[in-house]
Amino acid sequence: MLEAELAREKTNGYKLDRAHIFAVNMFDDFDRFMKVPDEWATLETKPYTPGAPSSTMNLSLRKPVKIVQPSQPLSSNDEGSKESLQHWLTDEKARDQFVIRASSDTEVLWNDARQLKHEPVYKRAWSPLGTYLATVHRQGAAVWGGANAFNRLMRYAHPQVKLIDFSPGEKYLVTYSSHEPSNPRDTHRVVLNVFDVRTGKVMRDFKGSMDEFSVGGAGVSWPVFRWGGGKDDKYFGRIGKNVISVYETETFSLIDKKSLKVEMLWISVGHLLTPFLHSLFLNLVVGTNLLVSLVQIPSKEELRQKNLFSVSDCKMYWQGNGDRYLAVKVDRYTKTKKSTYTGFELFRSELKKEIYIPIEVLELENKNDKIIAFAWAPKGHRFGVIHGDSPRPDVSFYSMRSGSNTGRVSKLTTLKGKQANAPAGRYIILAGLKGFNGQLEFYNVDELETMATSEHFMATDIEWDPTGRYVATPVTSVHEMENGFNIYCKPRR
Repeated sequence: MLEAELAREKTNGYKLDRAHIFAVNMFDDFDRFMKVPDEWATLETKPYTPGAPSSTMNLSLRKPVKIVQPSQPLSSNDEGSKESLQHWLTDEKARDQFVIRASSDTEVLWNDARQLKHEPVYKRAWSPLGTYLATVHRQGAAVWGGANAFNRLMRYAHPQVKLIDFSPGEKYLVTYSSHEPSNPRDTHRVVLNVFDVRTGKVMRDFKGSMDEFSVGGAGVSWPVFRWGGGKDDKYFGRIGKNVISVYETETFSLIDKKSLKVEMLWISVGHLLTPFLHSLFLNLVVGTNLLVSLVQIPSKEELRQKNLFSVSDCKMYWQGNGDRYLAVKVDRYTKTKKSTYTGFELFRSELKKEIYIPIEVLELENKNDKIIAFAWAPKGHRFGVIHGDSPRPDVSFYSMRSGSNTGRVSKLTTLKGKQANAPAGRYIILAGLKGFNGQLEFYNVDELETMATSEHFMATDIEWDPTGRYVATPVTSVHEMENGFNIYCKPRR
């Protein structure tokens, strides 16, 4: 079965030519297709039952959410009064919601392309899966949500909280604050709390000086914790001084009751096809020489390592949730030590009888090109690199597949002299932001062609909606004029 899954993964979707794509299905798929009835029947909807498991979804269709006054927070035993937190997924118009911040107001709106004025839902940060909207206050943080009204679901007491961060599976909320010391010679005091999102209980707190939580002497790097272990948020880790501390969320204690001791510069967390967290760190060997190690958690088994020489700087990019690919951008010194050039170490995990992790080296055609940005497509096997000199750099697209060989990286195309933002999926936007002219070019990476062009003068950012159907170009308070936003629909042929 494992070999069959691997064969489908390597061959399904292979482009024979411009008009034909090779498709592969499992035999189990044919059995499932044959059981589909000839006549379509209306899906029987089940009403939402308060207190039912979170996997139960309310499929009844209702009108959009209206503004309501905040209610009292729910306690851990107040399950019966909870509304369906996934009700927005059943909107009869299949709309998404988005949040904007203007002056002292925060608004959540329905994205409806047919209405010039967006319908308000509630008068600051979304949780990763869109279940909650989190707000920060002087006394702590709060989460909001629900079907018929954006009620306050829970409060998390943390005075003078400054930053918050959800775990990927939305099970936990991390809050951060720093406090001035009584002695001016001391450093700021840091407080971190890890809350259970549903109950509001503090599962563990971390307290110490700013130096204990700083990375490389550059202060606290947010988020402090990197999560892993799939949707269950089984593990989280943080960097200390020459240590990596990894905790498991069943008891919120250190794995094996001890940290990994390394001369370390950086850590990144991913999954790599297994339900376990993997942590990647750099071990300083001699001078500018580094050892990159990929370690499995909780076993702490080293899966792969790579020696790097003459290193000036290093950054890491996990693909999506870290389920398949990892790129390590390495800036190296030339022989004269007077300049640097950039290359990429590309890690890929292949599931055979055991986890196999080959490494491939990628260098740009012009080694002297400055790397401005790198980004993986959220899903799939492609990535984009913005390189060259501003204000009109080049944009190159690559695939981790090469024709029929799924184990080799290949270059798809290079767009010359484009003002660009980092790519995001099948469709990307090449844009001139902030000080540039606001030119927007919608580009289809599948067909390697321009779909449409537009302009939003003084646009400062680009934000895609989770489905890839819509994209927003706001002009934020960076500029004192022309504040506002445009929402574009994905271009069609």
